[in-house]
Amino acid sequence: MRSKVALGQFRAQNILSSASNMDKMAWNCELEKLAEEVVAKCRKNLPPIGRKYGRNYLLFGPSSTVYQRQFPLQSAMKQWSAISNLAWPASNIFNGNLALRPFANIIRAKTVSVGCSADKCRGRSAVACVFSSPNVRRRSKVYISGTPCQDDHQCNRFSPAFCENGLCVNSVRPTTTALPTTTSTTASTTITTHRQQHRQQHPPAQQQHQQQHQQPQRQRLQEDGALIVQAHYIVRLSEKLR
Repeated sequence: MRSKVALGQFRAQNILSSASNMDKMAWNCELEKLAEEVVAKCRKNLPPIGRKYGRNYLLFGPSSTVYQRQFPLQSAMKQWSAISNLAWPASNIFNGNLALRPFANIIRAKTVSVGCSADKCRGRSAVACVFSSPNVRRRSKVYISGTPCQDDHQCNRFSPAFCENGLCVNSVRPTTTALPTTTSTTASTTITTHRQQHRQQHPPAQQQHQQQHQQPQRQRLQEDGALIVQAHYIVRLSEKLR
């Protein structure tokens, strides 16, 4: 999202101007912990997180769709970015419209990091993102219009840095190296492999009983783990929030 805004490719009722000072947000584990506290038990009354942080929060209750309760992070991102029926101020100065605030928090140029989390409760779900900058206030500049970065040398606000899709990234540009491939087959490894396959296909009776007993627990762990995957899906807020 931030990348689309930076490149002048994001549309509300109007097309938002490109940004000359927008950086890629980084995922912050401490902010993620704060977000976890916010969404715990899917509360309506939210705990304080301190004035120096901004916060987006959504609670999907019984009247929400099954998809929203099952995938709260994706649903929240879709809702926070759905401003096609709203007019974004051409000056990029926040006008106080609370319907625009979650979007403004996400694209605020000086916000450098974010952490998000979600919780599923009985019949409802909650999602929160906590930002390194306070909530955008009325009359505050969200970002500066201008030409986005095209080359690494234009990213001079911090070091190291490189340019990626119109955003400056506070990191060393990653390099790709081919992994060596080796092929070796020996009689011993072949025998071991066959033995392992046989044990997997024909486990002892005691092991079968343990596996059956552990199935419900594994399912719960997989469901809980899905939230972690969803959280990194967001930030890859590098992907969804940039």
